[in-house]
Amino acid sequence: MVTLLHLADLHLDTPFKGLAETDEALATRLRDATLNALDRAVAFALEQKLSGRLDAVTFGGDIFDETAPSLRARMRFGEALKTLCREGIPCFIIAGNHDPIDDPSLWRRHVSLPEGCTLFDAEWGAGVIEKEGAPACTVVGRSFSQALNNAHPLLGLEAHAAVLEATPLRVGLLHCDAGGTKSEENGYAPVSVGDLARAPVDAWLLGHIHKRSEKPLHDRPLVIYPGNPQGRDINEAGPKGGLLVHLEPGRAPKTEFVPFGSILWERVEVAVSECAGDTAVTEAIRDALQTRLDEASRTGAEGLIARVTLAGRPELSTWRLLQSPETLDEIRKNAAGATETPFLVIEQLESRAQAPLPPREELREREDLLGDFLRVLDQAREAPESGARRAVEEALSAFSKNADAREFGGIPGPEMPLEELLDAAEKIALTLLWDEEDALASEEEPVQS
Repeated sequence: MVTLLHLADLHLDTPFKGLAETDEALATRLRDATLNALDRAVAFALEQKLSGRLDAVTFGGDIFDETAPSLRARMRFGEALKTLCREGIPCFIIAGNHDPIDDPSLWRRHVSLPEGCTLFDAEWGAGVIEKEGAPACTVVGRSFSQALNNAHPLLGLEAHAAVLEATPLRVGLLHCDAGGTKSEENGYAPVSVGDLARAPVDAWLLGHIHKRSEKPLHDRPLVIYPGNPQGRDINEAGPKGGLLVHLEPGRAPKTEFVPFGSILWERVEVAVSECAGDTAVTEAIRDALQTRLDEASRTGAEGLIARVTLAGRPELSTWRLLQSPETLDEIRKNAAGATETPFLVIEQLESRAQAPLPPREELREREDLLGDFLRVLDQAREAPESGARRAVEEALSAFSKNADAREFGGIPGPEMPLEELLDAAEKIALTLLWDEEDALASEEEPVQS
């Protein structure tokens, strides 16, 4: 068996923007985070090597965020490689679109590579992993030559067929857009998964896409993205790290996700339907975030940055409070609490809480679209064998282009059982047809005795 640790898209020493610009201490933590992820990966690799469970480390491109990275980033990466190679862990590296190999100011002039490292050029090259003095695995790879490249990335690989056949295992490294379509606009080495699957390798370890493959794009051969080891904004939320890849001749490759991110970004939705007042809302947010903090602590993360969305239908007074930006800002500041390890930052608090509803019978009696629709639903429930389903589906089609309908579960499909269809349709109708003005008008109507 050969075991590799695959990393990609480190973007070392990335200058964060936005949130970091308003908090100097947080800015320092964020900028250190990408470097800390590298350090954690190296420490993990050394532990695995010591226990005889690691044979090499592979890097899938975009180690740096630009062609003129900071001295700190270049030094830290060079030190990491020296540490790995000194302990007998060979490293195989390709350059990506952010740090292309043909830029004269970067790789050949300002990055120091120790013995034991293979940096692949813009043309396909090959290296070998040995175990017990014998060749065990061939690693082939090619780097991005320049920032944009829409040529087919597998061109020229066939010249290495004999080299690949010389070892029982074969791995390909590529920074590419797997599954992407070739076009003038797509300059990120688009290649079909089918083309990758037909190549004579056991595993394609990729870079470029920052979201980790929840499941492989292909099983045999393995085609997979590890994602980046450290998220840099809310669009890179969730656990981040690298992949341990286990290869054995004649068997399907196996992978293990290993978290390396020192700061986690999370989107958190908090239900506030049962909350009465801003104190209750704040406590609900704290409870929800505490669960995420506990998860972060178990991975050894230093901090959590959350974007919180409030959802549900609270009572009218609470809902009206949540319409105030000032109130939301106060809740955001107080909900974060004073946790230090891991630290917690709420980078944004948004309320999507909906206006409370009067009794359903009142809504059903309204002489408007909502009342009409609820009556159609009830007719369908009472006479399911009639043409009611078609009437409901025709009514739903009017909502199909509304973004809010997609956000709250989408438009039900024809395969859904009738009762589920009716319940889903009612939820969509109440979401789209009952709004702030209706709630306030309802509040002002005199109570009928």
